[in-house]
Amino acid sequence: MSKYAVAVDRFQKDLEVVIVNAPHEITAMVEAVGELDLWGIEDKMKPPFKTVDDGIDFYLQGDLAISRPVKI
Repeated sequence: MSKYAVAVDRFQKDLEVVIVNAPHEITAMVEAVGELDLWGIEDKMKPPFKTVDDGIDFYLQGDLAISRPVKI
C-alpha cells in the first residue's frame, strides 16, 4: 500500500485534499471520493474506469472534480 494525496472538489463545498492508503492511483481516487459519493461503484478494486484520466472524466460527469493522485 502507498499513501496518496488527492484533491476533491464537490463544487458546493470547499476543496478538500484527502490522504488515503491505496495499492495504486485508481483505487486512491475511489477511496478519496469516499463512501458518500461512490457513484455506483460497488467494488472499490474494480471501478468503471481503467486510467487516471478516465477517472477524472468519470467523476467530472457527476459534478465532482478530482485531481490526479500524488504519491507521498
